[in-house]
Amino acid sequence: MPHSVEPSVVEGQQETMIASSAATLLDIVRALVEEPQRATVEPVTTPRETVLVVTVGPRDLGKVIGKQGRTADSLRAVMHAIGTKRGHRFQLDIRSTDQHPKDRFPARPAATML
Repeated sequence: MPHSVEPSVVEGQQETMIASSAATLLDIVRALVEEPQRATVEPVTTPRETVLVVTVGPRDLGKVIGKQGRTADSLRAVMHAIGTKRGHRFQLDIRSTDQHPKDRFPARPAATML
C-alpha cells in the first residue's frame, strides 16, 4: 500500500525549506554589505515560485548588484541551484530601503515608434 503524506506536513516542509533558503541568502548578502544590520530577505510565495525580496541600505545597493549586475546574477545562480536541488523556483527582487513599496515592480515604459 503506498504511503501518503498529509498536505499540512508537505506545506510545513516547504515553508521550512523556503525559510532556510532565505536565511542562506541573507547570510551571503550580509557578508557583502557595509551595513549588515539593514539587510533583510522577505520571501513572498506564489503558487508558482517564491520571490525573495532582498532589501539593503542605499549605500549597499551597488555592492549587492555589482558591476554590470554580476553580483546579482551570481546570487540568482546560487538561488537557482538551491531551488533546483529542492524542487522549487526562486526569483530575486533586490532593492534599497529608501525605495517606496510601489516601486517594487516598476512599470516598463511603452515602446516608442521612430
